[in-house]
Amino acid sequence: MTGSIKRISKCFFPHAVQVIDRFHVQKLAIKPLKELRIKHHWEAIEIKNSFEGQSLDTEVFENGDSRKQLSAL
Repeated sequence: MTGSIKRISKCFFPHAVQVIDRFHVQKLAIKPLKELRIKHHWEAIEIKNSFEGQSLDTEVFENGDSRKQLSAL
């Protein structure tokens, strides 16, 4: 909550207890992760496109996935 909302809540509801619920915590955490995945996904596409027409040995990680597969949305 913003500072002003906290002050108003404290003034009008002095005995209220602030609660942080799991849904909103997850929402705040997932958004930046999703943005990072999208960024990496586009970088993988750009790398692939930069080798267009050339023999490209796709980098494969220990789990058997390529960079593009790992960043798949």
